[in-house]
Amino acid sequence: PHLPTIPAGKNTTVTEDGLHLISTMDGHLQYKGSLFHVRPVLEIPGDVDYSTGNIDFQGDVHIAGDVRETFTVRATGTITIDGLVEAAIIEAGGDLVIASGVLGNYKAVMKSGGIIRVKYLESCVAYARRSVFADCIMTSQVFTDDSIQVTSGRGTVIGGSLTACHTISARMIGSQAGRKTVITLGVQPFIEADRRDTQNDLQSVQDEMRQLDVNLKFLLNQHMVGGNNKELSKAQLRKSVLALKEMQLQKHIANMEPTDPDLSKCRLEASVVYPITQVIIAEDCLNIDYVKNNCKLKYQVQTGEFLFL
Repeated sequence: PHLPTIPAGKNTTVTEDGLHLISTMDGHLQYKGSLFHVRPVLEIPGDVDYSTGNIDFQGDVHIAGDVRETFTVRATGTITIDGLVEAAIIEAGGDLVIASGVLGNYKAVMKSGGIIRVKYLESCVAYARRSVFADCIMTSQVFTDDSIQVTSGRGTVIGGSLTACHTISARMIGSQAGRKTVITLGVQPFIEADRRDTQNDLQSVQDEMRQLDVNLKFLLNQHMVGGNNKELSKAQLRKSVLALKEMQLQKHIANMEPTDPDLSKCRLEASVVYPITQVIIAEDCLNIDYVKNNCKLKYQVQTGEFLFL
């Protein structure tokens, strides 16, 4: 009888008898696109420090210890850290999971193409394409294109600024000491930053192409009278490289998701909100200057009013 096809993906192979699917490398199993894949995993048994240097890996990274001050960890996949992160830079193409937290000393930067899940964020900057989950956020700047959930553990947000597309939920926002906390809803900072950076790159490429056209004109005139053929060839090659780069950047901009969130879906939810907490949606701003219990806040798009439910 005809055997069914075994769904072999990246880094897997089927045995000669056609009965078994085996891995061709160490890693972890993932089922995606109707196929089984094994993703490469870099295991760091201790801390990221001077003994390891900076990490830059195509795949997932698992760090059993801490990430020390001034070090950088970059991975195209998920980064999992069993300890804490000091004033370091962490960039994950996938999720970022930190079992302890971030003591950033106002220098740490966390970036994730997926979710960020962490016990606490203190004095750092964090960007996530998807949601952020934390027990506590203090004096940090947190940006997400989805939601921020600070509802487990202490569930406190004190100081700093939180920016999310949809919902920000916490048990407590602000403090009795009156530390200002800024909440911004209805924007997609990850997509907007990508758009801004891509447009800046495109502008730089186009500026260089214009300058190159002037140089090419001069070199062509020189070539006609027996000038340097090597410089002309070099400039023509650079022009073709820039033209390709311009096309790629324009395609990337055309394929970007629209940044037009539904403001009527914006929500701020907290058991208690202390003054001085500021809520910003679109061009409108609400200053909460008294203790607000069981806060459920939404936005009336037509009138620009903030409504407590």
